[in-house]
Amino acid sequence: MRQLVFVMTAAAVISWSELAGAAPNPRVTVVAVAPGANWQASGRLASALSGTLTKRGFVSVNPAASQVSKQGLDFLEFRRLGHIAVTRFKAEKYRTAIRALRLAIARLERLMLKYGPADLLIQKYVRAHYYLGAALLKNADPRASAAAFRTAAFYAPSGSPSSRHFDAESINAYKRAKRAMNASTGMLLVRTNASMRLFVDGRDRGLAPNTLRGLPQGRHYVVLFRLGYRRLAKFVDLTSAGTTWKVRVGMDPAQADVRAWLPAVDRELRQRKMVGPVTERLARRFRTKQVILCRASVDEAEASWLDLQRHGFRKRVRRPSPVPGQPAFGRIASALFRHGTVMDLGQNLAAGCLADSDCPGGTCIAGKCIKQKPFYKKWWFWLAIGASVAAAAAAGAVVATMPDKPIVHVTYPP
Repeated sequence: MRQLVFVMTAAAVISWSELAGAAPNPRVTVVAVAPGANWQASGRLASALSGTLTKRGFVSVNPAASQVSKQGLDFLEFRRLGHIAVTRFKAEKYRTAIRALRLAIARLERLMLKYGPADLLIQKYVRAHYYLGAALLKNADPRASAAAFRTAAFYAPSGSPSSRHFDAESINAYKRAKRAMNASTGMLLVRTNASMRLFVDGRDRGLAPNTLRGLPQGRHYVVLFRLGYRRLAKFVDLTSAGTTWKVRVGMDPAQADVRAWLPAVDRELRQRKMVGPVTERLARRFRTKQVILCRASVDEAEASWLDLQRHGFRKRVRRPSPVPGQPAFGRIASALFRHGTVMDLGQNLAAGCLADSDCPGGTCIAGKCIKQKPFYKKWWFWLAIGASVAAAAAAGAVVATMPDKPIVHVTYPP
């Protein structure tokens, strides 16, 4: 038995090492799965982990993105216009290239509103603005060129036009526009009636409702997302005066099955060490083999890294909340990327619950199963028994003092 445990532990460490080392920059989707009132804390945990993934060199795949249909009319029209624009640009016909690029970008924005922040669309949006900025520069419009280059930098801050396709003049103009990007900023206010994850230019910016300060002025792509809800997207032109997007979010009828799965996923993650069937079914909705499921309650929070290729967990971390309702995000993020046992579920954690049905023979109170004592162990039961015994004893005493035979007096009239 001891040898078997050692083998299982070693296998767990090896599998985590393979993820962290042998597979460079794996694509990972982070999603909040807690139902109901617990979603907000779960969403904050998911946003924190998305930022940690990016800092550590992982590719964080946006959960708000849908799979793009490359055979759709909008996508085919975008490709046609894009081909015309690049051909005109290479032929140094910059005015016609600018017209085609602006039409192509308009088609691309329509696709982004439809499919969300998909990697394919973001990449093409950046490249289209590289070409637009270069064409405007060649057409003697440096101000509009700088605006196009800044837009590209919003979405790919670490990117740059390739020297294979652009000359030194265009690349240097891009670098100047990028350096000046934060010189003029504005404030974006996003107001919603329910908590949602907020993405700006494809990057996670926490939860909405929210106020984002210090965003560079220009055209930004804002997306609201939450499992079971309608995805909402909008392009906003941010000015120095600030921009407000006030929107009412609602349930998505097409995701009724997902909403029904969330309580089951929460229970499976709390009560099982193996991957549950509903958990795996939900994870397969996303287009990556690596999915981190985030759940939280008043008492604890958890991040479960699921590997769909192996039908098992890469890493699971669960920690109690230092203060009720305030999950230990930092400790969970740190432990999630630490080498060691896969099942890092902490110690002395309460058995979480959502309803009394989660607590056989007990009651769910504030996320904890409170075991109910049998009726014969409760104080009121023995008090009632004591009172009954006392009453019976008193009745017995009265009966014991009665004479054996009744005395009857009969009086006759004289």
